Amino acid sequence: MTRQQYITKTRERLRGYRALTYYCQVAEERIQDTYETATNVVPPYGERIGHSDIEKPNPGAILADNRRFQEDKRHLEISKRELRGIDGAISLLLEPEQTIIKMLYCQPHPANWTQIAKAVNFSARQCQRYHGDALAFLIRAFFGAEAM
Repeated sequence: MTRQQYITKTRERLRGYRALTYYCQVAEERIQDTYETATNVVPPYGERIGHSDIEKPNPGAILADNRRFQEDKRHLEISKRELRGIDGAISLLLEPEQTIIKMLYCQPHPANWTQIAKAVNFSARQCQRYHGDALAFLIRAFFGAEAM
């Protein structure tokens, strides 16, 4: 891959951070709803509770058989692992670089260069230089030393 392709892939990965964060929130809610629904098993109307001959379904068995629930859990774990990887790489950056990357890629609404410059007390041009340095570091963090 060329240097420009690595830069593009890194930017795509950082832009995906917002989507992954949102996906994790939604998936956790859906998993929690499914879990609550499965563990609050209520016998149908007319069945006896107590010494009934009808077996009450085991909530664990219901969840184990629920393919969507299992897929949601698996996808959530993969997404969380990806978020931890991105967070870990960002945490290794210098403080102004962290702020620039977070404001550009991690916030729900990306900031412009003027807002970023005001937040880190540098000129917009200096912020762009820091951004380039941060991207170079993140490329090495995501793809290894041979990427640069």
